[in-house]
Amino acid sequence: MNLYDYKDILGKPNEGFHSKRINILGLSIASNDFYGTFFMSFILTLIVGLLLYLLLQRTK
Repeated sequence: MNLYDYKDILGKPNEGFHSKRINILGLSIASNDFYGTFFMSFILTLIVGLLLYLLLQRTK
């Protein structure tokens, strides 16, 4: 992993929060991009849904 990859993950210091890029599994996603935001929320929803499902299965 070279220096460029780190800069890509962290974003430039003078950039706003919304223009930061998030690197997941080698996919570089700009958070201000519509599809990037959709992809992020989709993954988060899947994770939360899975956790809730497992929690409900244990309480039965």
